[in-house]
Amino acid sequence: MSQVRDASHKRQHKTHPRSALQRALLPLAITCWMLAGCPVYEATKPRVEDGVGGRTDGAGGSSGGGASGASGASGAGSTGGTSGAGSRGGTGGVGGAGSTGGTSGVGSAGGTGGRGGTSGAGSTGGTSGVGSTGGTSGVGSTGGVGGASGASGASGGGSAGAGSTVWRPFSDDSPWNTLIAEGAELEPDSAALIADLASSSPYGSRIDVNLEQFSVPMFLANASTPRALVRCRVGGFGFAGNDGIMTTAMVPMPTDALPDAASDHHLLIVDQATNTEWGLWNAAKNGAEWSCGTGASMDLSGNGVRPSAVGNRTWYTSHGPRACGFALSAGLITREAIEAGEIDHALVIAYPHIRAGLYTSPASTAQARKGDQSIQTRGIPCGGRVQLDPSVDVDSLGLSDAGRTIAIALQRYGAFVGDFSGGISVYAENSADAKADWQGVLNGSALAGLDLSDLRVLKLGTLYDNGNGN
Repeated sequence: MSQVRDASHKRQHKTHPRSALQRALLPLAITCWMLAGCPVYEATKPRVEDGVGGRTDGAGGSSGGGASGASGASGAGSTGGTSGAGSRGGTGGVGGAGSTGGTSGVGSAGGTGGRGGTSGAGSTGGTSGVGSTGGTSGVGSTGGVGGASGASGASGGGSAGAGSTVWRPFSDDSPWNTLIAEGAELEPDSAALIADLASSSPYGSRIDVNLEQFSVPMFLANASTPRALVRCRVGGFGFAGNDGIMTTAMVPMPTDALPDAASDHHLLIVDQATNTEWGLWNAAKNGAEWSCGTGASMDLSGNGVRPSAVGNRTWYTSHGPRACGFALSAGLITREAIEAGEIDHALVIAYPHIRAGLYTSPASTAQARKGDQSIQTRGIPCGGRVQLDPSVDVDSLGLSDAGRTIAIALQRYGAFVGDFSGGISVYAENSADAKADWQGVLNGSALAGLDLSDLRVLKLGTLYDNGNGN
């Protein structure tokens, strides 16, 4: 196991100066967190346990964004669409000679662009099918001159994998977008860690795809989206307050935005105009305003990693809407990727025995101890990377097309441990529209054919003690 870094600032907020009121509230806040579900403000203790009620398996989910651009009626002599706000010009995209590229939306598969990806240098904005017209997709770009370079589209944040037009958050060199090297080193006790993971869920030795509940509804915003006041008990980047406590931000909030109905009440807003994620935990609408337990923004063109909590005097900038500090868009399975048959990024995996108190990059905070489930002496810590053995013949597992796509992503990119869950979970976006789109495409048991003993834990980096494991 990797060495734990000596942390004189195990939880920076514990040594950072606080007001008398904050110090007085700390014992009450800690007690409530241990009991789970307490409505007392976490104002004196950064939230380090996302989803106190835990997550169980779900079924459903889908991508946000515009409707997928379908092939339209044939025509001749019209123009190929170029990427617009948040879209990516894909090599050989739909539309081209004799075609009209429709408006492409982040999260749509129509026209020439995918969801919010930075345009691919040198790619062409649609050079296919004579006589076809690109269908209209969601919020996004305006069709332009046929054959325009894909690099001309405005970035919607993130990138697209090599040879892919599917949007993914963060830069190409982000840990989330980095392929696992052949022959990658494993943790010495990888087999024991996986055996513990496989036995940790009361729902059985399987990975569930959370998409009906306990997942992340994603909504798209642009420059014209009205902003709403959001008040968060703990606010990271993008929020203003008193040392990260009782914070506020003006967040672009689509009128149909709703948080997940289950206990975590996650809500993800992707602002295409600024390439920014707004991620909220325990979100609720209160008239014209919103509230949340923890909220933070994330630059979707960056590397997707927050400052490490250990030694960080601005402790709140290490926190995000997941227990391990991750952005909500990180590791999220999208409809667009499933439709394309390829996921070009790592996933997030959560389970009951996540190791408490310790984390390794790309995590920036640790899961707090949770009874006898999440403890400091057992399990994979926040930021640990799990991989499906690449020697496994995925085609022999009897998976659906969607399940096969996810399994291959687990071989190529793996999954970072990111949260506590009542079951063993990965996450698919689950707005109301997304759930409808998943019907007949993806369900919660899509990975039921996986043998969890075929998973393995890659060598951990430096472990940091966040001071909340006991």
